[in-house]
Amino acid sequence: METTFIQTPGPGSGHGKRYRPSKAAVRGIVKRSRVTIQKKDQLCCARAIVTMKARVDGGSTDADYKNMLRGRPIQTNRAKELHRLANVPEGPCGLKELDMFQAALPGYQIKVLSIDPPHMIIYAGPVDSDKRILLIKEDGHYDGCNSFGRFLNKS
Repeated sequence: METTFIQTPGPGSGHGKRYRPSKAAVRGIVKRSRVTIQKKDQLCCARAIVTMKARVDGGSTDADYKNMLRGRPIQTNRAKELHRLANVPEGPCGLKELDMFQAALPGYQIKVLSIDPPHMIIYAGPVDSDKRILLIKEDGHYDGCNSFGRFLNKS
């Protein structure tokens, strides 16, 4: 039997930012079905909605969707436009703001899944539609989701 010990560099060794896993990663939920909204600002809910709306409208190969995934200015512009359209002041979003966004998007259904166990749907728009905008909420931050089933490893 042979044993090899590898010493890792300590803190402050200059190897970039420290990796901080999300709560979902800590719980073992690491999926490609999650669409991460990179900018952690007060527009994350609207950013997630417009990004997932672009995916629903154009598919995963659409240029607008790809630009929004990268956090380009089009994402910010459309998020601010959605805030104006829904008469929602820019800032943190709760259930009341989600209702206002839902009213501004007829023909779409917004659904929000809480990342905290027991993984409940905390908001579902009243309109049952084929065009569903799926969001994930974690600590007041919203991300998009392609499929709740794939995200939770359930059929």
